[in-house]
Amino acid sequence: MSKRRLSRLESGVSALAKVLGYLSVVCLLFMMALTVFGVFMRYIMHRPILGANELIELASVGLVMLAIPYCTSERGHITVDVMDNKIGKIGQYAGDVIAALTGIVVLYFLAVRSWQKTTEAYEFEDVTNMIEAPIWPFFATVSIGAALYLLVLVVQLAQRIAGGLQDD
Repeated sequence: MSKRRLSRLESGVSALAKVLGYLSVVCLLFMMALTVFGVFMRYIMHRPILGANELIELASVGLVMLAIPYCTSERGHITVDVMDNKIGKIGQYAGDVIAALTGIVVLYFLAVRSWQKTTEAYEFEDVTNMIEAPIWPFFATVSIGAALYLLVLVVQLAQRIAGGLQDD
């Protein structure tokens, strides 16, 4: 794949990851607002919100799974370079490739399995215990987040391979 084509692919994937990142911010704001409102209703008005904890748990799925691809595309994850000086450029390169391939395989299985769970939950009309909210959209969120995360790793792996043994 040419560097120009790879750059365009990276731009597209980054833009999509950014959109999902913004959606994760919406989930966070919803969780914060619901928590504040829930505390107010419980302790000031003495009328707790039925299912508030369940809604916050569901929103946290969106928060995490929609934010991870963006964080990865921005290279925002913490890395520890403990042995880089000892293993040299070839070891670093091999480690980067192995880590990316491992992530791609794991995320592939997560995306596929969560999509299977999405279709099952939709087919059987699975709902939450307290407020009976359908759970298939949250499985779908896991699947979409994992699939985009996988795509981000594929692009980063292609860039790493195209860059050869150069330092990042």
